[in-house]
Amino acid sequence: MFENIGKINSYVNMQNMQKIVLKKVKDNDFFNTTQDKISSAEQSQNATPDSKLELITCKLRGGKKLSSVELNYLREKAPELYSKAIRIEEERKEFAEKLKTCKSKVEARSLHATNISFATLSGKTDNTGEAEYCSMTNAAINNKWNEFTATKNYKKLPEQKAKEKEKTNEKKGISIQV
Repeated sequence: MFENIGKINSYVNMQNMQKIVLKKVKDNDFFNTTQDKISSAEQSQNATPDSKLELITCKLRGGKKLSSVELNYLREKAPELYSKAIRIEEERKEFAEKLKTCKSKVEARSLHATNISFATLSGKTDNTGEAEYCSMTNAAINNKWNEFTATKNYKKLPEQKAKEKEKTNEKKGISIQV
């Protein structure tokens, strides 16, 4: 009797999601991304204080680095968001420093996954502000990761360390003598 309740609930949720998507497509809001919001806000010459704050917030949510002018604006107008931005920038720098010490691509990927997991787990609280901060931190870490993977330094890294290769080969029963 109760086994069908889950199916009905799933069906209703799917119908609701379809309505939301159709509404967004109809309003042409479906394809607007954070980058679109940033671009449109930057184009307006007469930016109101609210739109400027919204632009900076969108930039943070997108994982972008803030300029000193934007940080000063936050310091004056939104001190709470300013402190979040400073903490995010510190975490971004710390992540970048750790990436520089990686000896293989496997190690770098592991570091990235660990940082994302940690930020995500620390954001699973009831505090909405903290969850938003964790989302912004994840975006900043992903942004830095994408920058790093595009560099020559990342491309030069071996897939795995020499010791890891030896262990993998030993497990497979392959003996390589130098």
